[in-house]
Amino acid sequence: MTETIWCQWDDIDLPNGFNFLTDENDLTDQAKLDQITVYIPKYMGGAESLHRIPKMPNLKLVQVLTAGYDDVLPLIPEGVTLANARGLHDLSTAELTLTLTLASKARVSDLIASQSSQHWLRYVRDSIIDASVAIVGYGSVGQEIGRVFLPFTQNITGYTRSGSNGTKKISQLDAELNQYDIVILITPLTAETKGLFDLNKMKLMRRGALLVNMARGPVVVTADLVEALSSGWITAAVDVTDPEPLPLNHPLWQAPNLLISPHTGGNSTAFPGRAKRMIAQQLNRLAQGEPITNVVTTS
Repeated sequence: MTETIWCQWDDIDLPNGFNFLTDENDLTDQAKLDQITVYIPKYMGGAESLHRIPKMPNLKLVQVLTAGYDDVLPLIPEGVTLANARGLHDLSTAELTLTLTLASKARVSDLIASQSSQHWLRYVRDSIIDASVAIVGYGSVGQEIGRVFLPFTQNITGYTRSGSNGTKKISQLDAELNQYDIVILITPLTAETKGLFDLNKMKLMRRGALLVNMARGPVVVTADLVEALSSGWITAAVDVTDPEPLPLNHPLWQAPNLLISPHTGGNSTAFPGRAKRMIAQQLNRLAQGEPITNVVTTS
């Protein structure tokens, strides 16, 4: 039986019996939507790419290219399998986490301004060597972040909801936040983690400590972050914000001691090659009748 795949790339090695649709115009043609049995929504395609899913009557599998899937789960029809891309972005996200941490601690923004003004800035650079680091959310991405920090410090503590596998419980954070120079957030967004880091937690952090949000914007209370930054109590680097994208004149744009990255944790030059290899592996498993990986749900 022929399987028809819609994917944004057409240079993936397909198993026999599989064929591609790659034109976005195909997603506005109901005759083409009727053919699709495997749908791989365009990465960073937004709500438009996801809301076409219910219009595909012969769909068998939706393979998203993100680890998160909260926005797509309600759109999956009964009998359709949803798989996520767990692991695909781990190293890229860890790379950006380290980049933002180093750039914040080294005051790279000040160096850029000094270079622009031709001013020889003399200062003592704040190093992360031997720093104490808390990683809040110690799943696959959190563990990868821990690994990339290891050349700089062994003083790394993971926090999870359960406190399993050598981690501490997130419920212990309030009593322990003042122990850390750097606090990295990489939790999923759930009812429990929404607003997890409010002004109370920020004030419990060590004065001058760095908060790095690589999770989701609403894990941090935005107004409280602005207040904590404006007071000079903490510094911060964020790859995610609430709202997102930040509108013009939002207070975060002008907040002091803050470095903002526009949600680029997974969107690097390393992504396409890794994504294509993952897709090819999934399709080969499907062709050979083997279970695919990273199944989130089979409705």
